Amino acid sequence: MIRSPDGAIQTMPNLPMPMRWTLAPMLAFLALVAPAPASFTTGSLSPEGTTGPGGSITYSEINTFDQQMSAVVYADFTAIAPIAVSFSVTDNAAVTLDVVNINDSLTTWIGFRAEIVSGSATFREPNNPFDAHGTYATPPSYTVLLSDGGRTATFLGGTTPPDDVLETFLGFNFSGSPQSVTVNLTPIAAPAPVPEPSSLALSAIAGAAGLAFRFRRRALALLGVCAVAAMAQAPAMAQAPSIAPAYQGRLAIGAVGSVGGAPAQMTFGPGGRVYAMTIDAGAFSYAYDPTTGALSDPRPAAPNVRGIGIGFRDGTMYTTGMDGSLHKLADDNGNGIWGEAGELDVAIVTGIPSGDHTIDQIQIVGRTLYAGIGTRTENGQAGAYTGGVIDDFGGEGYFNRGLGRTYGESAYNGTIAWIQDLDAVVDLPGSANAWAVEPAPSLQARLQQDPGPFTDKSPGRLVVHSAGTRNPFGLCLDRNRNLWFTNNFQRMTTLGNGKTSFGLRGDQTSSNFGRDVHDQLFQARLGADYGYTTTNWRGVNPMLTPTAPGYTRVVSITFDNLFNKGPYPIHDPANPDGLGPSSSSNGCSFFYSDRLPAELRGNVFIVRFIASVTETGGLSRTLTYNDLVAADPSSGKVRRVASGFNGPLAVLADEANHRLLVANFYDRIVYAIQPIQP
Repeated sequence: MIRSPDGAIQTMPNLPMPMRWTLAPMLAFLALVAPAPASFTTGSLSPEGTTGPGGSITYSEINTFDQQMSAVVYADFTAIAPIAVSFSVTDNAAVTLDVVNINDSLTTWIGFRAEIVSGSATFREPNNPFDAHGTYATPPSYTVLLSDGGRTATFLGGTTPPDDVLETFLGFNFSGSPQSVTVNLTPIAAPAPVPEPSSLALSAIAGAAGLAFRFRRRALALLGVCAVAAMAQAPAMAQAPSIAPAYQGRLAIGAVGSVGGAPAQMTFGPGGRVYAMTIDAGAFSYAYDPTTGALSDPRPAAPNVRGIGIGFRDGTMYTTGMDGSLHKLADDNGNGIWGEAGELDVAIVTGIPSGDHTIDQIQIVGRTLYAGIGTRTENGQAGAYTGGVIDDFGGEGYFNRGLGRTYGESAYNGTIAWIQDLDAVVDLPGSANAWAVEPAPSLQARLQQDPGPFTDKSPGRLVVHSAGTRNPFGLCLDRNRNLWFTNNFQRMTTLGNGKTSFGLRGDQTSSNFGRDVHDQLFQARLGADYGYTTTNWRGVNPMLTPTAPGYTRVVSITFDNLFNKGPYPIHDPANPDGLGPSSSSNGCSFFYSDRLPAELRGNVFIVRFIASVTETGGLSRTLTYNDLVAADPSSGKVRRVASGFNGPLAVLADEANHRLLVANFYDRIVYAIQPIQP
């Protein structure tokens, strides 16, 4: 499955699991749910190997960090028959087994059954995402029914095809201890077999990240876009992008060129050339024909830095790096290549913690540089199942079958940051860092204890402008030079009061898109809180403390479902009521052309990266994005303008020539959209 900039999951191929812990039985542990100090009890868990006619336990792991789970078991089914999992407990503390059921049979599963066949235990309350030790499934299309006095849990309502996984969380109550418990796991087969799907070819594209998979068919992440990797072949497209029906005859679209890498931001630079920053091949520049919009004469402009953001102040280039850096580059010899040997190429900012996100796009206004910085975790939390591609304890991120244990966020992560005066920055590595302690005594100390980015007010350092974002990917300026940005929200259920439930572990696909929080559009305000949780700093720093003097909560200009108390209609991407759930709304640009239809003039034009995402329950409805929408900055009204792109990330307006450029990430084609004159 492929993971887009906001973390949404799409189909990807099967990968093998690591063969760890194969020489000895595994120990399970039990997490106390009482508010008393955490403690654990130990027991034994079935070792790897054949445990029944259905197949084997191929991998299991102790979790001594996450108090919401006791053990992980990977059960590989090669037949529609039981696998037995046994464990012992020494007291009555709550225990949860995370069982990853791998369908290596040739039959689609339409249900799954877990039966306690020995031991004085029952399953805990089913289908309750607020119970960390409850009984439920991922995907939550499977609902759970308890029978036999709570000793049988039957998962129904979904399907698991061959080569896919069904992740079941089995929460237990115990009557007396110590005791041993055995659970039989048995798939329920569809009436007829289906052929095993073929795999897709993959290729890692460069850089500081790489492929990150969870279990067999989990996430290929983009670092900074949520980790760096892309399909060797772009997703198939039936046709080129087209104008939405409401604007056919009023707008036209056509290809005007291509980029030599996977483009994440475009800007105009010296000589009127168009510059594109790519995450895999550095920056490129192109001659731009203002009459036709055609891009020609491609040149590598900054091949030594791969990143997302790019901008210019006079003749100086600034770019972001995938390693959490911000570079300043010069072109002293005027050959159009910045940062060559003997020319300035200095990382004025270094060491911003990266992981599932990094530094996103940038904007420069006069002497001021703004940067969006995403959370390094998937959900702004600390602990297990917070790192999709990272684990601060030496393990694997949860996309790659690990626990994804992290120390959480630094003061930089999940913020809009700024250097107020670029002229005050010394051309030395790390000179614009705002850490209070440099170097940090430890990663944990930097993440949890260093408030420098919040407290440093130096005009020549990168400091926090505003906070409470998840992944503020797209940055754009209105005609008054005010900063706006898009924010990729996580897959969360709204509580209707501005807050969300984090629901199941990790970044889960929802069973009800109507209740999901949408991606967001904000106008940046100095010192503001945009509402997203960052547990290390919320309530610690005044900017993220609602009771602090001067505290300012800024809400999304577009509908985001956060304050909706119902009803919860399904989002229609063709006629949007906001930016949509799991849409990965990214690059943005204001466009003021007086030739535009009146309702689009002065709108923020935003690309939505995700091709499609499907509910894992309910009606299994699919939302299809891969489009360009326009958001009215006054009313928040969103309208679809064009669709059928191939992973669009970057948008650039040419006001003088009434043209909007949109660049695809996957096939790297740049399109121009222009009003049709009557």
